[in-house]
Amino acid sequence: MKNPLNNATLIWDGVAPVIPTELYPTNAECGDPAEEHLWACAQVEKANQFQGTALERLCEIAGRACYDSFGKGRASAAYHAHLIEVNHGSVWEHGVVTIHLRFAPRDAMDVMLAFLNRPGVWLEPVDDGTRLTINLRAVREWAQFSRTAFALNLGNFIKHLVYAFAPKIVQAASYTFHHGLSGTIVAPRVDEEKWVTLLLTGSRGFSHELVRHKYRTAVSQRSTRYVDESESPWVHHPLVLDHFATEAVHLASNSEGTALSLGERVRHTGDVARGVYTETVARLESALAAKIGDKFTARKQARGAARGYLGNALYTEVVFSASVAQWKRMLKQRASAAADAEIRDVFCEALGVLKRSRYADDFASYNLVPSSDGLGSHLGEEGL
Repeated sequence: MKNPLNNATLIWDGVAPVIPTELYPTNAECGDPAEEHLWACAQVEKANQFQGTALERLCEIAGRACYDSFGKGRASAAYHAHLIEVNHGSVWEHGVVTIHLRFAPRDAMDVMLAFLNRPGVWLEPVDDGTRLTINLRAVREWAQFSRTAFALNLGNFIKHLVYAFAPKIVQAASYTFHHGLSGTIVAPRVDEEKWVTLLLTGSRGFSHELVRHKYRTAVSQRSTRYVDESESPWVHHPLVLDHFATEAVHLASNSEGTALSLGERVRHTGDVARGVYTETVARLESALAAKIGDKFTARKQARGAARGYLGNALYTEVVFSASVAQWKRMLKQRASAAADAEIRDVFCEALGVLKRSRYADDFASYNLVPSSDGLGSHLGEEGL
């Protein structure tokens, strides 16, 4: 049985970033979902958030997903300044550009050495230079991995090209004109240059499996230190839901049963965990605030301590960016028949989103078939 909390939603495929409904602020007083969404959009607009270039808005979505802060807190300009202040560099990895760099043949070795062992880049040599796909963190932190004057100057030239696409993130830079060096931002054309960002939702257990996919990805996850989890649901595994349904039918036909069902015990466990979490946060926050005189720090530390008593089934949200090539690699592993049913559910949802994205043609051969275990679907032989 599918859990609706296991889901995937498109944020970005190179056209314009979109805030998923799951990330908007909520208002229980609104009468219906449409009314609530209008209210939520008004809060974001009133707070002067989601402003700037497409890449800046994408990085803002990733950052605010971590802190559940859409419609709350800083406006966009101040928010980006704060990310720079606290060096929240992982958020910038979601923003990716492709540059066609042209240079004289005599400079080819210096250019290649400038990119050697540098994180966040992918190169495709072409006749008159190279195509460089690079994320904003690699652009911003270029100097940390440069050893020569040529490399530093090349980095400043790249910053000069990228600045217009993310001025709140990438510093303006002056560079020394180098004969034969030129470049332009270009549209992606191969799978390693095409990037797609999705919001993936599910349990913390599901998200822990995502850490294995670090290659050519960017990940920003809801923080249990900054976000109050006292009302967050538990995401039941598909096999558990399937058993609940079978168990309910069995109990209905057996009126003599008096012991608590598994479903009732699971729900009771969730209620107890949330209660322990809430009480632990309240007590630890109060005690630490009295000791250090800083309520904000006390709240973070208390939530960080109390989260250990929440279940691995706790709901979470992950902004996940990857190249089309990497999405294909992950789908073959995580949407396969052998994959765990929960992560398989999420990646089957992700496939549906990818097949409706700007890069739908790249996933045309990927199709789903019913799983033999009766728990959802998996990738068919054509995709494998």
